[in-house]
Amino acid sequence: KPVANPLSDKERAKEDAVFAKVMEMAREEKQEIPDAAALEERVTELKQLIKALQDREVDVIFFEMPISDGLCEAPFARHIRATMHEHFPDGLYTYLPSPDCSQYTTTDGAHLDKGSVMKFASWFGEQMHIVR
Repeated sequence: KPVANPLSDKERAKEDAVFAKVMEMAREEKQEIPDAAALEERVTELKQLIKALQDREVDVIFFEMPISDGLCEAPFARHIRATMHEHFPDGLYTYLPSPDCSQYTTTDGAHLDKGSVMKFASWFGEQMHIVR
């Protein structure tokens, strides 16, 4: 197998600067809650899709993907979480516990890196065994 050449210090610094900029943009974006009308439209659509699944006797289980620790409790994420629980209340719907975002790393704030994908997949499997 050929071995990939490691990044030079200059290339690594450039990559780190790009990542820092992406994260800064994500933090700024996630400080605002979503547009109420657009969110209500998505929730209405989601309700219809969930009903169609439930009509086919599909168990719907809600879960949250981990994101960058700095974004996990941003106003956007908190608002989405609250909206989901408002429209799909605990007791009527099953929710997996929220993952500890500090245990995962991302490539851009939202998408898990390979190691974190594997860690989350393992955690997710464990949680599914618990709720089943």
